[in-house]
Amino acid sequence: QQSGLRADIEHRFKKNIHFINGIDLGMQRFATASRFPAIATIERTFPARALGEDPALQENRENDSGYGIGLHSTVRAKPWRWLTVLPGVRFDSYYWTGQQRLSLEPRLQIRVALAKKDRHLLKFAGGKYSRLPEPPELSRSVGNPELALKGAWQYGVGYTYRPDPFFHFDITTFYKNIFHLIGQNPDFVVGGTAPRLLSNSHGRAYGLEVMLRHRPSPRPIYGWLAYTLSRSEHTHGDRPEEGFTLFDLDQTHILSSVIGYKWGQGWSLGVTTRWVTGNPETERVGARFDVDLQVYHTVFGEPKSARRPAFFQTDLRLEKRSAKKRRAFTWYIDIMNLTNHSNIEFFIYQYDRRAYSGIAGIPFFPSFGMELSW
Repeated sequence: QQSGLRADIEHRFKKNIHFINGIDLGMQRFATASRFPAIATIERTFPARALGEDPALQENRENDSGYGIGLHSTVRAKPWRWLTVLPGVRFDSYYWTGQQRLSLEPRLQIRVALAKKDRHLLKFAGGKYSRLPEPPELSRSVGNPELALKGAWQYGVGYTYRPDPFFHFDITTFYKNIFHLIGQNPDFVVGGTAPRLLSNSHGRAYGLEVMLRHRPSPRPIYGWLAYTLSRSEHTHGDRPEEGFTLFDLDQTHILSSVIGYKWGQGWSLGVTTRWVTGNPETERVGARFDVDLQVYHTVFGEPKSARRPAFFQTDLRLEKRSAKKRRAFTWYIDIMNLTNHSNIEFFIYQYDRRAYSGIAGIPFFPSFGMELSW
């Protein structure tokens, strides 16, 4: 269970100096109950001995809760017409099961206008960001309540071209240095005192983003086209000799587009298209047969050396909006996966790993909805 509240206030000291303050409040609760056999390491003998019919049972019950308070301040200063500077700082205090974690995060943005009306704009940004590990990772039974905050230093450099107020072209390069990632504890053993997880891994992500965007305007057509080229890698705390390997959700190429058309009287039609490189996975190169246990064990190739098929999906939305004073009524028809493309989510393997089949995600799926706002 999660809940949160956010509030911001802005004060203008002078025409070119704004002071922005804000507060974030969040609460979270995690409850779990489990009961499963506690199976220790099986001694391998020949002939193999049978497993006990009544293994010992291990029970876990947890009911943890916590909250976080975040304070942030940013100054927006424009000392010259061509320069805008936004220095800021954020302070967070997290409380979880009686423990407190603190984070101080400096941040900075700089915008340099190379022409009037920000037609040509250079952008620089950098800062520190952090968050609390997930509740299961902080669990006393399956995680480690002593884990540190996950954090990252992020940097970006970009250029924006605005030929008119509604159209812009943007290109940005980025780099992220990630620290205190959660990894397996190499000293962990079942029944021991060492925690299963440690903050002993780190990662990095870098790449390039390009976007063409036309915001809604008096013109009937709006939309955007975006492309991202990226790579995200991390280390394993229990296997540092392996170096960097890809994150499970690493996606090298991401191409997406949205195009909409408004023809008056509240009618609009929009089409969204996405093409994404498949997530990496470790290739299964074969299997070996365990005579003692009478099962096949998978033989894996190089970690994250293969990828699932690329993801492709086109969605369509037809909308009619009627507004009167402060009230608006909208009805819409959404069609997901208009082309009924089969996007493989995962594979199911034959018992001896000689054959497999892919399990696809959402097929062609239409839906209808209504919305009332005031």
